[in-house]
Amino acid sequence: MLGKKEITLGPVGWTIFNMLALNAGQVVSRSRLSEKLLDPASLSVYIHSLRVELGVQARKRIQSVPGLGYMYVSPDKIAKCDSQAASQWHYVEGT
Repeated sequence: MLGKKEITLGPVGWTIFNMLALNAGQVVSRSRLSEKLLDPASLSVYIHSLRVELGVQARKRIQSVPGLGYMYVSPDKIAKCDSQAASQWHYVEGT
């Protein structure tokens, strides 16, 4: 359940969402996320599907960090994060 909207995620979508949410505010590398996939090249497709499932307002919660990976941003932090420089993101590589 996301806010008042119920969302349904498959096992891969749930794994990706869970990794991002557990590391909210920190960049999770593409390689770390890809470890959970049978086809690592499909990560972008899964991220896109996850954003679509989250809906128009919530899709900003998963932000791409060029050259690094993805980051989940809690709703109250979205506006603040949009204005921060990339150097202020916390990078998480395999934990």
